[in-house]
Amino acid sequence: MSSTTQNKRSLPAADTMAAHTAAIDAALVDSARLAANGFARIGAWFAERRAAREAYRELQSLSDRELTDLGIGRADIRAVLNGTFKRAI
Repeated sequence: MSSTTQNKRSLPAADTMAAHTAAIDAALVDSARLAANGFARIGAWFAERRAAREAYRELQSLSDRELTDLGIGRADIRAVLNGTFKRAI
């Protein structure tokens, strides 16, 4: 068998291996992107929770008179922060 015949036979195997490697690389890139997005969502969730805790502390520190001036009662603070507070008309 000549070396040219042997090279022709090894080319399909090389093409297959290159395609396999490209597929693995693409999967790794997708996995890394998904992981980064997941970590970003977790970070955003923690930031939202921190902001909600700070708002809760600020509202709790107000007097009943100040809360009444805002149109809420002390018992309404959680509903205000959750976005479920319904103001009486």
